[in-house]
Amino acid sequence: MNILMLNPKKNYIELFYYNDDELKIKDIIAIRSNNKFYKDYYFNLLDNYFKKSVFSKTDFFPEFIIIRSMYGGTVFTGPVICNDSVIKKLNKMINNSPMQINLLTELIRISGKIFHSVPVVLFFETSFFHKLPNYEKLYAIDQNISRNNKFFRYGFHGLFHEACVNYIYETEKIDKTNNKILSVYLDKNPEIVAVKNKKPVMVTSGATPLEGLLGEKKCGRLDPSIVFMLIKEFKIGLEKINYILTQESGLYGLTGEKITFPDLYDKKLNFESARKVFEYNMILEIGSGISAMSGADYIIFSGNYSGIGKYITNNINDFLIDINKNLKIYYYNDSIDEAVLKLFNYYYLKNGLLI
Repeated sequence: MNILMLNPKKNYIELFYYNDDELKIKDIIAIRSNNKFYKDYYFNLLDNYFKKSVFSKTDFFPEFIIIRSMYGGTVFTGPVICNDSVIKKLNKMINNSPMQINLLTELIRISGKIFHSVPVVLFFETSFFHKLPNYEKLYAIDQNISRNNKFFRYGFHGLFHEACVNYIYETEKIDKTNNKILSVYLDKNPEIVAVKNKKPVMVTSGATPLEGLLGEKKCGRLDPSIVFMLIKEFKIGLEKINYILTQESGLYGLTGEKITFPDLYDKKLNFESARKVFEYNMILEIGSGISAMSGADYIIFSGNYSGIGKYITNNINDFLIDINKNLKIYYYNDSIDEAVLKLFNYYYLKNGLLI
């Protein structure tokens, strides 16, 4: 089966082409920020790319096109095949995430125009969290403000978490009854999800990815009064505060250097203090997930930095043993395209349908 996968980013589009589950092509299509608002810019960009590439050959013509979207899980509870009804629902969501949804609908239109009748399947990162319980989702602020502005806690890496949960279920050959999984996504903005019987019951991220675990540049969980202090005491404007919290905090704030999480575990570098802060935060959030599930049977590390999961495990091993001496630990090393492809196979090939 020939599958073309598109992963839109801010300044580029990742492209993956699979033939019978084997990656044949991986490419990046750059987006020039000065031109992307012009009419038909994306169409001309992609049309020219496909005409000049192997996709113009019959053997490479896709049977399915998969597009990954960061947003949409509040409306779509799983992957969907595009049709007029789906497009209408997406258009109603534009105010929530204008740039993301506009780009998504444009890619759908372009895919139909270039590849005609090829089905377009959408996968949403936030779909996995649609069953997050209200006691985890709601914030304790004025209900009118919260609900009118959709201030709810979301997760942002649901496709990895769902792929990890499926991986454990298939590896362990277990059913849905009373299984407790901690899914730890490791990347520049890490995220932990507690999954009980295939349903998320706790997530570290908030209404935005800023909340939760500290990142390479983002602050993570923060006393909101600090924002008011920055305004009042330091006379810093909101735009600058946003930049500080998202670009000059986290590991950068702790060390004063632009480092990555793997750097914390490089013996040649000395970031022990920052590493201890990060691992302490990990323990707190893992503990929250365990409390939400009343225990844990499995923990699985995934993401681009899944390799440091072994170092983290070694350093917090005493804490993990106290939780459950029989706790099983997994490391899921698939990339995002591999994870999405396996989810596609799970929904379409195994179950014979898409929601």
